[in-house]
Amino acid sequence: SVRAQRLADMIGSLLRTESDASDGSADIARVMARATSVFGENGEAGKWLSEHCAALGSAPNDILGKPEGRATILDVLGWIDHGMIY
Repeated sequence: SVRAQRLADMIGSLLRTESDASDGSADIARVMARATSVFGENGEAGKWLSEHCAALGSAPNDILGKPEGRATILDVLGWIDHGMIY
């Protein structure tokens, strides 16, 4: 689908800017898998990753390129999954 291709393009772009793509790619894959687990496979995960999230203070994609950003995104996804935030 077009959404899946856009998401793949965004991930590829982030990996190219990452100083250590071998470590970052596995973390990014974990974030993507977790977002899909929380929001489903109907494109909502990609939408959430690209829109401003108040709990993060930015769009998740904006901080996905840094290890601490990925850890924070995973925390927020856990909170959402457990109904702690919406």
